[in-house]
Amino acid sequence: MPANESDRTLGTVALSAFALSLVIHMFTFFADVSRGIPITFIAFASGLVCWVALVLTVDRRARERGQRRPKVADLVAPLPKWARLLCDFAIYYSVVNFALFMRATGGGTLERQSDGQYTVSDHGHVIHTLDEGGVRAYRTSEVRLISGHSLPILLLPGFYFLFASLRPERRDEVIAPAP
Repeated sequence: MPANESDRTLGTVALSAFALSLVIHMFTFFADVSRGIPITFIAFASGLVCWVALVLTVDRRARERGQRRPKVADLVAPLPKWARLLCDFAIYYSVVNFALFMRATGGGTLERQSDGQYTVSDHGHVIHTLDEGGVRAYRTSEVRLISGHSLPILLLPGFYFLFASLRPERRDEVIAPAP
């Protein structure tokens, strides 16, 4: 159970933003969501706030236990196994999502030329020119990239703040001392 109301609030905010990002992400496969970037950034920004709170909380709790620095295990060990597996899946998925985006765009960015045409270019080298449909598809893929990338950033703090226990006896059961 969460230790206090602020943990519950942070966990709820993070998981709500995760749900919003997941819905947006799913829509990118079936609809034109090229105008969905502002909503995606709101979810991503709330995830970053929750992530900063997570890092500060884990650091504080590690210091309370006498550690100089928190370990990676301090982030995930207090979570139920199913939550750890979902976080692992979200991390792997975000890496694959990023790789697919880079492959689809050739690593280039969308640029508007002086003649009004849009191109995908990399360091001034034009990869290809886009029509209006191509621009929408590129922007939709940007939304897919951002929403997919935010999934683990939102999921881990949500689970941590809702499921991590502060009871020392629980921590001793979860993280066994090294031999």
